Amino acid sequence: MSIICTREIYLQLQQQNMGFRGVAFQLMLAEMLLTATLVISLLSKPRCDDALCGDVKISYPFGTSLDCSLNKYFLIVCDLSSTPPKALYRNASAIHVTNITNSQLHVISFISRRCHPSKRANSPWYNWSDVMTISNTENKFTVIGCNSYAYIRGQIDNRKYETGCISLCENISYVDEGSCTGTGCCQIDIPKGLKKINYTAYSFNNGSQTNISDLDRCTYAFVAEQSKFKFKPSYIFDNLTENFPMVLDWAITGNAEREECKENAVRINTTEDGSAYRCKCETGYEGNPYLSNSCQGVGIFFVVLLVSSTWLYLVLRNRKLIKLKEKFFRQNGGFLLQQQLSKRSGSSETAKIFTAEELKKATNNYDESRIIGRGEGCLFEILENYIVYDGNEEQLKEVAELAKICLKVKGEERPTMREVAMELDGLRMMHKHSWVNAESNPEETEHLLRDTSDVYKCADGSSTSARYDSIKDHVLVVFDDGR
Repeated sequence: MSIICTREIYLQLQQQNMGFRGVAFQLMLAEMLLTATLVISLLSKPRCDDALCGDVKISYPFGTSLDCSLNKYFLIVCDLSSTPPKALYRNASAIHVTNITNSQLHVISFISRRCHPSKRANSPWYNWSDVMTISNTENKFTVIGCNSYAYIRGQIDNRKYETGCISLCENISYVDEGSCTGTGCCQIDIPKGLKKINYTAYSFNNGSQTNISDLDRCTYAFVAEQSKFKFKPSYIFDNLTENFPMVLDWAITGNAEREECKENAVRINTTEDGSAYRCKCETGYEGNPYLSNSCQGVGIFFVVLLVSSTWLYLVLRNRKLIKLKEKFFRQNGGFLLQQQLSKRSGSSETAKIFTAEELKKATNNYDESRIIGRGEGCLFEILENYIVYDGNEEQLKEVAELAKICLKVKGEERPTMREVAMELDGLRMMHKHSWVNAESNPEETEHLLRDTSDVYKCADGSSTSARYDSIKDHVLVVFDDGR
């Protein structure tokens, strides 16, 4: 018997074999992946597996229930009726949370609007506890309009705070895009520690006028993250419905006797009197500083993640390789060949499709010395003794030449599985004709074979004919892949 396969199939099987030999290593990687999962799970409180709501990752002290959060001020309600699920702050169904970091809470800001002929505007009110303050480094109070003003009110420590901003413009040509210096758009800074805010939009028009221009029609006021907001003059004319993000700074407050910073974590005060603070893992550690044994050494933390991601990549690559091989098998007539072989199951002269395990055994664990096509000098060395006998050497070489064509580097130079199946079928049929006998009539045989042969170009530039010759023994064919 002789084995025919392409160079690509051989290399793929060799890679697959390496995968078999690496089972023990993959088991070790799986264990590391489990360790990484445990490390990541420590970002949330034990037995709290709902640490993700839509795209929002919820880490302790925040949680989706009172048992999974530090207290009610760190409660995040996951609205599963939305698609995707929406994270909401506490029980306030309108405060949409878009991101949570180790020091900030990102939410969607509300807009106060007053549009003619209405005489009143809505006044968004954020009556949060002391754990939340408006970030003075990330936000601006913004007013949009051409005959407009607005006030923002709140609390800093235990004193009240109130200020405002005015926006005027006589002509739209005076309004510049991206500019909020008081012409069409006004912005002011947020003071540090501001909390429990509300703001209201107003217009210098008293609402009784009937000849209101489009420039004077609406006033809008809101607090927005300055890096995510860019003023457009069209906002003056449009019914502004776009929502903008706002950033809150959060901190731990309350019982000073209870320290929330755990092992390998340090306390960072966010107020001068130390009444509010956050925790941070010490230098060289990563994890959740509010949970016991969560802050781990950076080296171990990242090595586990790196190894785990590598293992996942190898698994996905192996799956992709298997699907690709199945695709080529179908694309190049593999199923057709299987059907043809099944019809000849009772014949003494059949071809066989080898599995990867059978090839592993037949090729001595994919030893490179078993690759056909690197010279026919080793052809008879790799064949089993009962296959080779006096008089059939030339016939075996014909099969080897066909295999050599399958080893072409360029796919377009290689025959498809269907074409190879036809060649082998021809070889089998030629064996049944008595005139194919070089000893009885060599000249006639040579003439007939020359007329019915297909000439192929070899890799070395020479030509070879895949002639239909008599093969008295089985021909083993491996079609594990396409081109």
